[in-house]
Amino acid sequence: MGESPRIQADITSTATGAAADPTAVTLKLVDPAGVVKVNDLDMTKNATGDYYYDYTIPATGNIGTWEYNVTGTGSAGRVTIKRSSFEVEGAI
Repeated sequence: MGESPRIQADITSTATGAAADPTAVTLKLVDPAGVVKVNDLDMTKNATGDYYYDYTIPATGNIGTWEYNVTGTGSAGRVTIKRSSFEVEGAI
């Protein structure tokens, strides 16, 4: 544990396919026990349409599948941009 996975979202326009920026891009992160660890946290903008968040897994973090949702807010309201997961394994 103590690792920092980078959660990344590349956002593009459905009309043109070009990189796009919503008004806000937020993250929700849930651990394997179903406990929300991050909710509606603003992600960092790296470049147009490129957002990320580095989360440090606590030393007491749960082993298993962590799930996350990236949500964009703009003129169309709130839209889920990316839903995915990553695995946390035990120490070797």
